Amino acid sequence: MKTVKIAYNWIGPQGPIPNLNAPNIYDLASVMPGVHLLRDTKVDNLGSSFISSQDYDPEVSFEVVPFYTVKQDDLCILPIILDYDREIWDWFQVGRGIFEAGSHVGHVLYHYICSGNTYLLLDFSFETKLDSRTLRSMHDYFESWAFPMNKIIYATGCINNQEIYDRFCNHHGIPDEPDRRMHIITHYPGLQNMSGSSCNENPLALSGDSPEKKFLSFNYRTREHRTLLFGLFWKHNLLNDSFMSYVDLHGPITNHVPMHRIENFGLSMSDYAEIDKIVPAQLGAPRSEVDYIYDNENSDLEYYYSNSLVSIVTETTFFEDTHAITEKAFKPIKYMHPFIMVGSPGLLKRLQQMGFKTFSEWWDESYDLDLDHEKRMKRILDLCVEIQGWSDEQVVKFRNEVKEILEYNYHHMMSNPYNSCMYNQVYTIVTGS
Repeated sequence: MKTVKIAYNWIGPQGPIPNLNAPNIYDLASVMPGVHLLRDTKVDNLGSSFISSQDYDPEVSFEVVPFYTVKQDDLCILPIILDYDREIWDWFQVGRGIFEAGSHVGHVLYHYICSGNTYLLLDFSFETKLDSRTLRSMHDYFESWAFPMNKIIYATGCINNQEIYDRFCNHHGIPDEPDRRMHIITHYPGLQNMSGSSCNENPLALSGDSPEKKFLSFNYRTREHRTLLFGLFWKHNLLNDSFMSYVDLHGPITNHVPMHRIENFGLSMSDYAEIDKIVPAQLGAPRSEVDYIYDNENSDLEYYYSNSLVSIVTETTFFEDTHAITEKAFKPIKYMHPFIMVGSPGLLKRLQQMGFKTFSEWWDESYDLDLDHEKRMKRILDLCVEIQGWSDEQVVKFRNEVKEILEYNYHHMMSNPYNSCMYNQVYTIVTGS
């Protein structure tokens, strides 16, 4: 079996340091006896994830190595995690891109990528950045370095990434030739996070009783569809039957109202002026919303899941061309909670392709495939209104009947956290197998 090396410039006692970083005082202090650090050192966990993936797929083989040990003919990838310090397109500006300002990527790497078997893996999979500006910046940047584009692998959280990339290339006249196009793959780090070591040993115990609220929805960052949905829940008296947050607004909610849409839903600016009196809508203690997003152990998530009936999952994208699937989609699975997806079309279908079961036995899920975004939102709203009208007897019956699917989804997720992730895709690209 061929082994693919995962190369890092610096590997410390706690693991490899991200390839765009150099060791700092925290990294050095972490190995000194008797030193207590006030914060964790920055470690790239991507390498260990590649190694762990071998436990679930015996057909792949990876090894984390320091880059100076790599030979030109070795099968190798150099992972670069693109963080949120900069807009993603800004990482690919000539003169201050990933190989220039502050870079710790050497000229040997450049040579190995151009004429050896080393690939560059760019990971921005916590988001879905695949817009024309980003893609144009990437192509211009790597072409300025005379990189063969087929030695670049770009991992995003976008489930329709190949469709978008092909459309971009066709529009800009980029031929479908090996050295002219990147490899675009989908990665689900949120799936690993939800099924990782921080997960509770026992799944959430499901009560057959009628819960306190019908709906649960965590909304942190401002998005057009979240602002619209919050207004619709207020307008249709669903908020009183919901645990629903909306926190990171950066000013009055009236600053974020999608004016070109609200009239189509029977909403107005005067409605949002009233809504502005109740936001930011916070669940739990101040700032605990971050705990909900990142699944911190100290958060009181279980209270909200056990005391509500259905999760309303507002994914990152809804109206956009890029279709996201993030940790938000997997969180109710971890907590054994039924869900309705407020996301891009085909999101439920993608979860089903990954082996998860959904809830068409109890409600109409055809909204998922409706390509008309506003119509899809209205159908989701109608579904929520329908569920709000369920009697206590219907709720108890549903909770008892749905347990089998919830338990199946939970164990399916925990059995293989690397399911449909990028590791086997990377292995296939690099080895040609």
